[in-house]
Amino acid sequence: MTSYTEQLAQRLSDAPPRRKGERTRARLELACAEVLARVGFHAMRISDITAAAGVSEGLFYSYFSDKRDISLAVLGGFLEALQDTGAFPSDLPREPFAVIRHTNLGWIRNVQANAGLMRCVFQLTDEEPEFGALVHATNRDWYERVARSVLRNHPAGAADPAAALFAACALGGMMDDLMRRLVVYPDAAFVDFLTTEAPGDEALAEALAVVWLRVLYPALAPPAGLAPLASALAALGQGGAEATAVRPRRPAGTRRRP
Repeated sequence: MTSYTEQLAQRLSDAPPRRKGERTRARLELACAEVLARVGFHAMRISDITAAAGVSEGLFYSYFSDKRDISLAVLGGFLEALQDTGAFPSDLPREPFAVIRHTNLGWIRNVQANAGLMRCVFQLTDEEPEFGALVHATNRDWYERVARSVLRNHPAGAADPAAALFAACALGGMMDDLMRRLVVYPDAAFVDFLTTEAPGDEALAEALAVVWLRVLYPALAPPAGLAPLASALAALGQGGAEATAVRPRRPAGTRRRP
């Protein structure tokens, strides 16, 4: 998974705009993305952007009014890029659990690759009403896409549209908060907990897929052979020896994090 700054750099290298002015604007936006990812919006100076782009500060004002103007342009493009999940692998089954797991894994890796830019998105969502409205609209579009998928995957009339949309919003908010605590503003205790309980991106995506499946497709059972945390979640509430036998015993002296 490449970062958005790498995508911008690759695009500028492989298919540079024909007009000089457009190439200069693209260089400035790439430089801004790099500085935002490294130091954040508040610490960024226009001189940082122009130095990274190799242009004068005077030239900067031919394209953007201030650092807020260019930051909103860059982060708007970043939000759009986040919605592109790419082609679904042809070797994966087209069934709900596989699709959810694949999508969750992509989101986890996207946030990891763009932690600095995600931090800026969270900051400016709070501080810039216009940008906050764009973020909410982008999220709403994604939730509606998920809800429509849920409705298609249930028999006609079996799923209530409002319930599907609410569930998508709630689960999407869970994903945002989880990645905020794990990557963007790391919560040391939570990071330590997941390092032990769901080591690796695949294990985390699989555990989250079980939660999504339970909410959106409660009649479907997760596949067998899941990683330990995902297996324990699949067995949660099922009772009996099956639930307690899923997880391996902890070595003596180890302690479970809350």
